[in-house]
Formats: sequence, structure tokens, C-alpha cells
Amino acid sequence: GVLSTEIGKKGREITGPQKAAAALKQLIQEVRVNKPEINEGKIKITHQFEDPVTIHDPCNTIRGRGLADKLRDVVHFLCANVVEMTPNREHNFCCSAGGGIINCGPPFKSVRMEGNRVKADQLRNTGVHTVVAPCHNCHGGLEDIIKHYKLGMHTKFIGDLIYELMEKPEV
Repeated sequence: GVLSTEIGKKGREITGPQKAAAALKQLIQEVRVNKPEINEGKIKITHQFEDPVTIHDPCNTIRGRGLADKLRDVVHFLCANVVEMTPNREHNFCCSAGGGIINCGPPFKSVRMEGNRVKADQLRNTGVHTVVAPCHNCHGGLEDIIKHYKLGMHTKFIGDLIYELMEKPEV
């Protein structure tokens, strides 16, 4: 989570998340430079997601690797109505699920939920029903918050959006 991100910022890659974030950054740069799949039309996006969405900024990819604008480029390409959380980007509130803490079980879940009241309020204040969360830990953590605080929202991965919006060959 935050500790490993801070260590990663200082150039000391010690855990998997920093390596994964570096690989993601490289992949995004390759997509932009080489223009495969979507950019070359191999995957055809037929329409934009019309319902309003908000973006959750994962700690490792945003604070640790500075990919906030790239994430927004993709979400704005796929979604017609993007409502920013306040605060956002590197100042967005953490989901408190990173670093594997989401897997610590029931004794810690109640602590995570109580500590995430500020995140629940932040989500509620957007007025949307869909949260785009590109990180698997964040996706699970946000679903826990949404259920606990009865927010009436759901989360989507970017891959979920692409699949929903792409042209699918008839079989």
C-alpha cells in the first residue's frame, strides 16, 4: 500500500506492486506509441458507456507511477459522462484494500469499513452509480464499501467496459 509506494518512489523496488505498476506504465506507453488493437481498429468500440461514471485512482498506479492522466484518457474515450471525485488523482482517498489487506479476513474488514466512511462519502457525493476501478484490490475494497454503506453503486474494470462497448463477431 502506501508504505511500499513511498519506498518505490525512492527507487527501491521491493515488492510486486511496484513491478506490476512499472509493467502497466510500459504497456500503456506501448499502446500509445504502437497503436495496436483499439487504435488500429482491431477492437472496434461501437459506442460510449452512457451512464455517468467516476474514477477511483489506485495508490500504486497513480501515486506511485503517475498514471492519472493516462487512466482518464482511457475512461473518457470509453465513457460519455465522467464525474470526478473530490479530491482526485494523487489526492484521492484510498480504498484501504491495497497491499493485500483486503485478504486479512473478517476481524479487519470491520475496521476497514469504519475507516472508509470518508471514502463512502466521497463516492456518494459524485451522484453516480458506476465506479471505474482499474485495480483488483481496489475493485474488491470498493465493493465492500458500497455494500456496507448501502451506496447503490457498482464497480467496473476497464476491461469490463471495453467488452461491453466493443463490436462482437457473430458466432
